[in-house]
Amino acid sequence: MLAETSWLFFKSSVYSYSKRLALLIFGFLYTYIVANALGPAKYGLAMFVLAFVGNLVYLFGTEPLGNTLIVFVPKYRAKKLFVKFIKILLGLFFILFALFFFFPQWIFLLLKKGNLAIFRYAAFLFLVFPLFLLFEALFKGLKSFGKVLKVSLVESFANLSLASFFVLILHQGVEALIIAKVFSLALASLLYLYYFFHSCAFEDKKVAGKEVKKYVKNIFVVSLLKKLNMQVLLFYMALFVSNVLIGLYYIAERIVSYAVEMPIAALSETMLPFASEKASNKKALSRLVSLSIKFSLILGLLLGLVILVIGKILLIVLFPNFINAYPLLPLFIVLFLSSSIQFLNNAYRSINRADMIAKSLFLTFFVTLSFGYFLIANYSIYGLLIVRVITNLLAGAFLYFKQRSVGLQIEIIPRFKDLRFFASVFKRAVKRIVLGVCSRGGKY
Repeated sequence: MLAETSWLFFKSSVYSYSKRLALLIFGFLYTYIVANALGPAKYGLAMFVLAFVGNLVYLFGTEPLGNTLIVFVPKYRAKKLFVKFIKILLGLFFILFALFFFFPQWIFLLLKKGNLAIFRYAAFLFLVFPLFLLFEALFKGLKSFGKVLKVSLVESFANLSLASFFVLILHQGVEALIIAKVFSLALASLLYLYYFFHSCAFEDKKVAGKEVKKYVKNIFVVSLLKKLNMQVLLFYMALFVSNVLIGLYYIAERIVSYAVEMPIAALSETMLPFASEKASNKKALSRLVSLSIKFSLILGLLLGLVILVIGKILLIVLFPNFINAYPLLPLFIVLFLSSSIQFLNNAYRSINRADMIAKSLFLTFFVTLSFGYFLIANYSIYGLLIVRVITNLLAGAFLYFKQRSVGLQIEIIPRFKDLRFFASVFKRAVKRIVLGVCSRGGKY
């Protein structure tokens, strides 16, 4: 039988991947309907605005506070910590809401894309998106991945339904997609609020304030650099890439992310709270991270090869107006494989050494700021993807070669014994599921 901790990790990973698999279905339908209805230019503009605003939400504190909850909620189960973070975020993002709503002309002059109405509607994302993300982080920290799955399904279904209604029935454009996203996030946040009051079991243990503050300080620098890096890329995209090419970029990203990125992200999402519990045992932590990296590389490579084979057929049949996105698929596959760096990030975060991640991001930010401008200005979308791959690999190399200094022994190259181990774990997990389903009550 699988050890209980291993079984919980496996089951949580299944919940996390099930969430992403469900999102894949809704996301695919959304992309198919919206992209074909609007065409490359309008679709590219809509995705750019959502990405620009969404990245600002992460940039201004949501990501570090959410990560802090995921790390410390398993230790303290403290309600006060969550409430304090909510108050901080709402105060901060009300300022950004006012900026976008009352002064949208400033944003338009900066980006030279869209119109004033788009940015006014997008302002409401600053009120609902941070709330949604912080609730999601709380329930991940509580290891309530089943509830995260349910809420994600509700949000995705609402977004798909509203967007389809606005675009297909009312024949609306980019603004309607922003409104649909605002309403779907608001609905999901209300559902999280219901679970918060009816099913959360808090213990409110005394929180080690110094430990939390140190983590927030370090992880805030990490998040700031990471999202600032992406914001610079988005700004360069606004300057040098047309809406049509942006549309091709996001279609290619969607196709590859559904197959390659989602399994990696699901495993990383599940791993962090488990890694935090093993922080005092660096040997066990190193093994967990090593196996996660190896598994993600093997699975990502196999799925990437499948996408290369069927990618052109998918575009011809489903997105005929986006057929020129096919040459971008190999670069996106390499990009998402290189994103296995996030497992190294989780290892450093779990031992409260986010300062090392910050150092790696200083390096990547310098590369983006300097070489990114040249590459994107001269090679457009291809330059953007190349600089993203380079920065991922640089950050990964830095963290890998620095791991000994913090007591970690992480391996990243899969071996034959790893393949046998993964096959054994999968076989035992399936056996346990089958036995559970066949047993009385279907409990396992």
